[in-house]
Order: sequence, then C-alpha cells, then structure tokens
Amino acid sequence: MTETDQEKPGLLALLDRRLDIIKEMKNEYDEILGEYRLQIDNTNSKEYVRALKRYKEYNQWPLFIAIHRVAIALIAWYTHHELPVEEYNRYKKKLFMLIPESNSNYALMEDMMYKIEKNLLDTNRKSLNANWGLLNDNLKSAILLNAAVQKDLENADNEKLVSRLSVLTGKGGGKKSRKPLRKPLRKNTRKSKSNSNNSVAAAIKDIPLSKARADFAALKAVPCTDINQAAKVGNAAMDHYFFRHRLAAKTKRDISYYDWIKTDWKRNEAELRLYKFNLAQGKTPEKARYGVFRLYYGAIHGFKPLIAKWLYCTYQPRTAVLDFSAGWGGRCLGAMALGIPYIGIDTNKDLRPAYERMVKELDSDPNSKTNSKVTMRFQDAAATDFSRFKYDMVFTSPPYFKTVRPIEGYAHMPDYKDRADFNARFLFPVIRATYSNLARGGTYALNIPDDMYDEIRAAGILPPLLAKHRLFLQPRFAKGNPNHPDVQYKEHIYVWKKP
Repeated sequence: MTETDQEKPGLLALLDRRLDIIKEMKNEYDEILGEYRLQIDNTNSKEYVRALKRYKEYNQWPLFIAIHRVAIALIAWYTHHELPVEEYNRYKKKLFMLIPESNSNYALMEDMMYKIEKNLLDTNRKSLNANWGLLNDNLKSAILLNAAVQKDLENADNEKLVSRLSVLTGKGGGKKSRKPLRKPLRKNTRKSKSNSNNSVAAAIKDIPLSKARADFAALKAVPCTDINQAAKVGNAAMDHYFFRHRLAAKTKRDISYYDWIKTDWKRNEAELRLYKFNLAQGKTPEKARYGVFRLYYGAIHGFKPLIAKWLYCTYQPRTAVLDFSAGWGGRCLGAMALGIPYIGIDTNKDLRPAYERMVKELDSDPNSKTNSKVTMRFQDAAATDFSRFKYDMVFTSPPYFKTVRPIEGYAHMPDYKDRADFNARFLFPVIRATYSNLARGGTYALNIPDDMYDEIRAAGILPPLLAKHRLFLQPRFAKGNPNHPDVQYKEHIYVWKKP
C-alpha cells in the first residue's frame, strides 16, 4: 500500500466530519425557515412575529462559508489526485444536497466547480487558475460579509445593553423615563414620506452600512484578470445607497413601486395568486409583494459595479471617466474601486445626498492608495459645457426610449415628445459634445440596445466601431421565454476609440 493510499481514509474521515457539521447547520436553517413558513398565513399572531424575527436575524454566511471551504478542499484534493474521481463525485453530490433550496448565492460556486472539472479534462491551465481564483474570491467576499453581519449583531446587542443600563440607573433609555415630545406645529410631510419610503425599501433589501463597506472592499479586492460578470460583488454597496431611489422610478408600465403599493392591486386575481405563492416560498410579505411587481410591471436595475470595473480594467482610463447619465451609482463605484477619477452628470437632483454619502462613507480612508476623486453635477447634460472637464474615457448608459416614451422614468427628467425628440434634443447633441472634448486616443463606450446603436451609426456622429461586448443578463425565464422561445434579449457595450 502506498503512502497516498494510506492517507485516503484520513481525508474521507475529515470530509465526513465537515459534512456532519454542515448538516447540523443546515438543519438549523431548515428549522427556522420551516417555522416561518408554518406561520406565514397567521401574520397577526405572536408566533408569526417570533418566527419572522428568527428568520430575519439568521446569519446565512457561516453555512455559506462552510460549504465553500469543503468545495475548495474537494477541488484541491481532486486536482492533486488525492481523491479518485468516484469519491470526488460521491462527496460533491453529498455537498450539493446540503445547499439551501432556492438560494442563488451558491450558483457561482457550483458553476466554478463544473468549469474547473472541465479545465482539468481539457488541461487548460490558464482558465483553471482563473476559475480557481474566482472560487477563492467568492469565499473571501463571504468572510467579509459574515464579519459585517457579526459586527451588526454585536452593535445591536450593545445598544440593547446600554438602553437597559440607562433604565436601571435612571438615566433614560426606557419608555417610562422619556419625556413626552412637544407636538410639532406643522407636520413635515416631505420628511414623513421619505421615512415611509425608506422603511418600504428596507423591508425588501435591508443592507446596513457595514455590509455595504464590506461589499465595496470585496469589489476593490477582485483582480482585473478574474472578473466574472455573473458575480454580484458590488451590488450590495450600490443598493445600500440607491435601491430606495430606484423604487421611486417609473418602470416600463409607467408606474413606480411606491405608487403601485397604494393601488388596490390585490383585486387582480393573478397578482394576488402570485403573492400567496411567494409567501408560501418563505418570502416576507414585502418581498412577496415586490416579487409580484417585478414580474407584472418590471423593475429598475442599476448597472453592475463589477462590470464597470471590468470595462475600466480593459481600456485603462488614466485621466477620468465621464458619465453623462450617472444614474444609480454602479459606474461610479467601479471607478472608485480602481481609484479612477469620475465625473458624473445627472438631472435627478434627488440623488445628490446618496452620492455624497457613498463617496464619504466608502472612499474616505486617508491611507488608501485607491481613493478616487468623484465630481458630480446634477443638471441636464444637454446644457453642460464639457470643455470644462478633462477626461480620456466616456462610459454611460443613457435612458432607453420606446417610440413614444422612455422605458424608465426618473425624477426631474425633461419631457420628450417621442424618441426622435429625445435623440434630437439630448442623445445626439450630448454624444457630439462629449466626443468632441474627449482626449485623443480616448475610449468612448455606451451601454445601449441594438436599435439605439443603429440610430447612432446612421447619424454618423461617431467613428467606426472598435468593439462590441455582450453583457451577462439574468434571464427572466430560466428555460427561455415560453411564448417566444426563439427570442433572446441581448444587451451590449459598444466601444469606439478617438484617433
């Protein structure tokens, strides 16, 4: 018997012990989720409140980290021929059975494992190293997010303890020790509306600042050579600042989420049926309601910061990136992650506080070498003098327009009669002005649909196309569109170079 053969029982025993630990963690998760689903139809009971509290406070990251560590160990032992293929497949099957149901966080791990197996068969060392690095980066991101959640829990416990001590020592903190507040002379309806919208958004995506900072740190840590468009790194940081603003924007059905929830939507049998189905799947009432809205009315998406970082890594701007439709902060975050100066223009002045907070809270480390200068102008790009700025890259995603109206409607957006009016008054003049002031040798990139590209090409306002990059888009239907199986929506980033 060889030395390697003697080591195998030890490896298998170690795998068995790790899988037993993961099984216990999974059982705890299943118990919490099961208790919540059991009480889902009894929302007014104390049992429901207790189950919901346990479900919302459950930290999923230790289970995620444990599963990822076993996956990485399996791949490592399989790669170095310490596990035969039969044992590898047997333990991989056991591991996949312990992955929580309907949890997309694990999709990247499973995908990377299959790709690494294929790389080993094809002896593709370059792709193997890239996929191996991505799998490890996914684990590192989870460790950062787990630390952020643990810190939040500790802070919450400390706040509770301070409050209790204050009551015991007679220094306030309890309901009885507080003095009644004077009734305000006039109700601030604008502030009240803002607080209401914040609570609605938080019930769907509750992302604390610590998690946003950890996610931004993970975005900065992803190497330029290992960026996968399917990964969600950077999304939590963007959503922390801009998700509530996206809920205020009008979708392709010309209604915002905040306006829709004020309607009597439950009278629509199809929407009510889907809402109940979502509840049965373990979603909270607000998330179940948002799922209905997304399916029937569409959703407003931000540009993924990780894809923005990838494009900057590819074309390497040095002076600054100009974004004349800044929107929801994704392209700004990508630039911040690389320390590239960013100039953003947007008409939606409601976004000013969010941008100011984002730059201050995420990019304020005096010892960091990647701090970037962010310049924001909340004004109409068509009325902006771009000769005042120095930049060697333009990258933006302008509003998508149907024949008569835009697909999405934003606050403070100018009115346009139709698509031709939008092109004549905004898109074409701004493209000409920004390209004219772009540094020689600079890059011009637009994330636009194909028909918008065709109109720009026909207008002859940009030089011949340099490159066309297809974006990764999550399909609405996992197995294709059942009504139009041959139709697949595609979206690209078109790139030009200024000679």
